[in-house]
Amino acid sequence: MRTIAALLLLLSMASATAQTTVSGGIFADATWTLANSPYHVTGDVVLFDTYTLTIEPGVVVEVDAGRTIELRNSRLVAVGTPAQPITFQKAGSGNWGGFIAVGTTDPLFTGNQVQMEHCIGKDATNFMDLDIAYHTPYNFLNCAFSNNSVAFLEGPVSFVHGQYNFDQCTFHENGIALEGGYYYTITNCDFTNNGEAVLAGAWVTGCTFSGNELALRPYGHIDSNILTGNVVAVDGIWNSMNNRFTNNIVVGNAIGVRMGTYFNGSIDFTGNVICNNSIWNIERFAAGSNNTADLSGNCFCTDDAVAIEQSIFHAVDDVGVGLIVFSPFDTDPACIGFSLGTPDHALARMELYPNPATDMLTVSLPEDLQGVAIITLFDATGRAVLTTPVNSPVLHLDLGALPSGTFQAVLRTDQQVTTSRVVVMR
Repeated sequence: MRTIAALLLLLSMASATAQTTVSGGIFADATWTLANSPYHVTGDVVLFDTYTLTIEPGVVVEVDAGRTIELRNSRLVAVGTPAQPITFQKAGSGNWGGFIAVGTTDPLFTGNQVQMEHCIGKDATNFMDLDIAYHTPYNFLNCAFSNNSVAFLEGPVSFVHGQYNFDQCTFHENGIALEGGYYYTITNCDFTNNGEAVLAGAWVTGCTFSGNELALRPYGHIDSNILTGNVVAVDGIWNSMNNRFTNNIVVGNAIGVRMGTYFNGSIDFTGNVICNNSIWNIERFAAGSNNTADLSGNCFCTDDAVAIEQSIFHAVDDVGVGLIVFSPFDTDPACIGFSLGTPDHALARMELYPNPATDMLTVSLPEDLQGVAIITLFDATGRAVLTTPVNSPVLHLDLGALPSGTFQAVLRTDQQVTTSRVVVMR
């Protein structure tokens, strides 16, 4: 007679190495413990309906080439700590298959199917396939993803903001970091040396992109990001699905912004710093209707209209593509004298307290802060909700009009851009 044990996940202990071998189906709630780590996945694993797999801090999961871990209407909770991250990696040679999140049963959008914090995910063909994952939200906080062919793949199944969330994560040396989705929410993340970094994202705020072949192919709201040292920083069409590109710094790339020819009247493309890109600051290409793109209200680091026009490839250079209108452009001193320098979030030099805050927030800045400085608070949708010039080393910001939630504080000078997270709690 089959016993419950026979139906559970096949586990065998190798006492000499304290290694747990894993393969097969999981038919009950399970915990992978630090005491039994590392876990060696030798065959495909399926976590079945309604059950939860909890992975303790410090656990190492090693997976054989091509093998996958499927979450079938079930839940993964992998919450590590800064001192004891949880690691998912290949066992031996050959990339492992990655996670497959399957969530198709009702109720939708209520599952919290995946929660990862302080995790390391690497060496997978596709680290997380969210293509048929309806049991959102999926949350990834303080995680590092590297050396994956594709780190994340999401199909357009959740048309609601805040369902696929990445905050304070790093993506390094992936073929593609984030692909395929229109509704990723990406905040305070770092993308370095990926083939293609973000081919998606409805909300991308406070992120840095450097050394990528293609940094960003955006959709939706893109605000207050830094893109430097990429081959192509931004490549987009700008239509009804891509309607906001504001307050970004696009400096020191080969091509700054490569834009398709469809550009309707609902686009907000303002407040960006786009300059010193070696081939083109902006390149227009032919792909559909060749209507005029209005890019006035941006900073090109000069007040010389001829120099600005010479850094833009558009109908003046090739009548087969659309025209770009760039005037009136920003001529403020902070724009004309803009220098990206070497922005370093680790050297923020901006202290915010109390944090969480209630009605008042104190901002402490160095007394030798150079240049014109402005502090802006952005909400989770990338909307600027408070802006104030810096006129003293200590500022007191009135938050009384803001709702409870998480906000991005951005300090801008002509020398650096610094970001920090603020929580308002009442």
